[in-house]
Amino acid sequence: MEPGIVERVLKLNELADSIFEMAVNALFAQDYELAERVLEKSQEMEPLENEAVTYILERGLEMEDLVNLRLTLVSIKRVSEYAGDIAEVVLNLTVDKAVSQVP
Repeated sequence: MEPGIVERVLKLNELADSIFEMAVNALFAQDYELAERVLEKSQEMEPLENEAVTYILERGLEMEDLVNLRLTLVSIKRVSEYAGDIAEVVLNLTVDKAVSQVP
């Protein structure tokens, strides 16, 4: 596999992993602000994924490799989407506490 492709996939995977870890930490800490940062950070995935897909398509790979890479990218993206779902749960659980702290 071309190093540029591997680099892009790994970068997306590391970002998704980081976002998911933040979401789990926000859940256990019941941290409203961290949950908001998770949602902000998850927005970084789409442009990076689009760039990776474009890069991969420009390489002229065989169809089987394209399908496998696309499935991998979709799975990575889903991890960040699940992190966003967890963050939304945290926001819902902690909104009362966050509102009561506003002066």
